[in-house]
Amino acid sequence: MKKIIFVAFAICSGVAFGNKFTIINSGFTFSPDSVSINFGDTVVFQLGATHNAVEVSQSTWNTNGTTALPGGFSTPFTGGQVTTLSIGTHYYVCTNHAFMGMKGRIIVTSNLEINNNFVKNNIIYAFPNPTTGKIKLKSEIELTNSNNVLTIYNIVGEKINNIKDIHTALTNEFDFSSFPKGLYFLEINAENKSYIIKIIVD
Repeated sequence: MKKIIFVAFAICSGVAFGNKFTIINSGFTFSPDSVSINFGDTVVFQLGATHNAVEVSQSTWNTNGTTALPGGFSTPFTGGQVTTLSIGTHYYVCTNHAFMGMKGRIIVTSNLEINNNFVKNNIIYAFPNPTTGKIKLKSEIELTNSNNVLTIYNIVGEKINNIKDIHTALTNEFDFSSFPKGLYFLEINAENKSYIIKIIVD
C-alpha cells in the first residue's frame, strides 16, 4: 500500500469539541437549511412527526431524491442527534418531502486554528497513514522538554490515550491495531507549541 504522510501543523490551541447546533422544520423546509459547523460539533434535529433527516449523495440531493447514502447519518421522524460528522459537506433530505425540495446541507470544517508563524522545518510525521496497525512518528525537531505530551482523540473528541514520554513514542512504533476503524487525531504538545496529526485506521 502506498504510504501517505500527513504533516502536523502547529496550532494556537488544543483540540476543542462540543458546540451544539439545532435544525428545525418550518413547514416543508429545514431551518436553517444550510449550517456550517466545526469538526466534533453536534447537530440536533427537532422536527415534526412527519419529518426526518437522511443523508444522501450530492447527486441525489440535486434531484430531490431519497436514496440514503451508505454509511450516512439518519434521524427518525421527529428528529434526533448527529455527533460523528466527518469534515466535508453532508447533504440530507426529508424522505417524505424531498420531492417538495425539503433538504439541507451541513458543512463541517476543521476547528483547528492554524498558526501563521508555523515554521516549515518544525514538523512531525506519522507513517504509514492510513494504517491497519502500527505507525511510526518522526520529528524534525529535537523534543527534549520533559513536559512534552502526546494525546490521542477519536472522531468525537474523546481522549483515548495520553503519553507523557513523547521521546519514547517518537523512537518506537505505535500500535493502532486494537482501535476501531475511523479517524483519529494525535495532539502533540512539544516545545511550547501544539501539533495535530490526522490518523486514519482502516
